[in-house]
Amino acid sequence: MKKRLTVIFILFVILALFAAVGMIVFKKFAPSFTQRPMSEQYKIGKEEALLIINGKPVEARGKLVSGVVYVPVEIAAGYMNERIYWDDKEDILCLATSGGLITVNMADSLRYTLGKETKEMSYQALYQDGETTYVAMEFVAQHSRINYSYMQEPNRILVQSDFENSNTFAVLADDIRLRVGPNKKYDYLLELKKAKEVLVDTSSKAENGYQKIFTLEGIEGYVPEEYLTEKMEKAWTTEKQEDIFPQIKMDKKICLGWHQMTGVVGSADLQLKKPQAST
Repeated sequence: MKKRLTVIFILFVILALFAAVGMIVFKKFAPSFTQRPMSEQYKIGKEEALLIINGKPVEARGKLVSGVVYVPVEIAAGYMNERIYWDDKEDILCLATSGGLITVNMADSLRYTLGKETKEMSYQALYQDGETTYVAMEFVAQHSRINYSYMQEPNRILVQSDFENSNTFAVLADDIRLRVGPNKKYDYLLELKKAKEVLVDTSSKAENGYQKIFTLEGIEGYVPEEYLTEKMEKAWTTEKQEDIFPQIKMDKKICLGWHQMTGVVGSADLQLKKPQAST
């Protein structure tokens, strides 16, 4: 009886050791099965929004005010429409269009002027928070050649404005989890489906066999490089047409001249002179 108990005890110890070793091996090589909440990965305020421009995030943040989505005017002018100009002395936003010059005054941004015509809006086109001035995305999208959408969880503004330069896209070969780091030990954010198109971050090299990507919904993460198939180079597309400014031409040369005098006496003596023909 005593011998039998000894054998049982030894078997129990061996099984316990195998279980312990198996657990250690499992923890070392098994992938993480933990899904990280978006709120933990993207720590933004309730009235903030991530800015995803041409598929990739920028450092600046957007604002949500009374249901209206805003972006800093510098971002709008730099990434979305170079004809946007903010006059911080007069607190006026100007936007050149083929139909005329649009102006919006901070003091009355529920309307804007286009030439001599005044147009009403259902939202404030401009918003100021401290030293930062914001412009409504709806206003920018209305007068610019961009694709714009807004998504939640997390709050994010997606804008496509570069329709000339190519990006690297790929198609997923199978269902895969999008992880927060370049290793299967990292938590995952999303479960991506087979044949989903993604944007490849070519500015970063693959690490541990994982490549950084961006989903077309603006979420970034890592997937095994071997899952990225059918890579292709292409630019973003849009159905919006470029605003064309027709040039006014004359059938002869025009001679323009400027003369600046900083003194009162000098300006009083300024006389109009005909330009001399060059020899």
